[in-house]
Amino acid sequence: MRYMQNTVAALAALGMALAAQQAAGQGYYATPLASGFQPQVMAGFSGTSGDAANYLQSGWIVDGGFIYWLPQGRGLGIRTDLSFSDHQATNQFLSFGQEVTGQEVDDGWGSFSSASTGLVYQLPLAARASLYGLAQIGISHVHLRLVQTFFTPGYYCDPFFDYCDYPDVGTASVYSYNANHLSWNVGIGVNFAGYWGQDWFIEAQYRRIETSPRPFEYWPIMVGIRF
Repeated sequence: MRYMQNTVAALAALGMALAAQQAAGQGYYATPLASGFQPQVMAGFSGTSGDAANYLQSGWIVDGGFIYWLPQGRGLGIRTDLSFSDHQATNQFLSFGQEVTGQEVDDGWGSFSSASTGLVYQLPLAARASLYGLAQIGISHVHLRLVQTFFTPGYYCDPFFDYCDYPDVGTASVYSYNANHLSWNVGIGVNFAGYWGQDWFIEAQYRRIETSPRPFEYWPIMVGIRF
């Protein structure tokens, strides 16, 4: 989607601006490259695009993992991530599910659970900042579910609290899909070195899950911290 692509472009432009500032020699110094083992956690917005946007709305994502910076890699490291992205179903998906199953559908959701590993490369910039890019491959579990809300007849009374209320609300599963698929992603980010050993960063990714007949695509934009 255009606004997510604009975010990626903005991050790239920020990195180039910082690099130009360093090259101009305006009194700033480059942040030393990270080394060793570096855990990280992040969270943010997860926007769907392409075929995925027909089924799922944009949602949220959480991610955690680590980077192992190669001793002689000169900014090259191995990065491993575990992530979970959650999305509400679109009205189009609800209508399609009702048409296909012949049953009432009034709610639904989907999630992507991913494990990925690959390479990351960072370039030192000015004013305690560095630019980095990454490419990973992994496995993603896709879970889609459509449900119908129903009401249990009669009142419910709790014998312990001596309390009665209106009928219980429950859900019945109308459609459920669970499968693992090959996935891959690329991304770009800007890292800002802190003063107490932590680094803060903003990162944008393009992720693709090789579902059939068309892939699922989504664009996480996250803020995180490295230790």
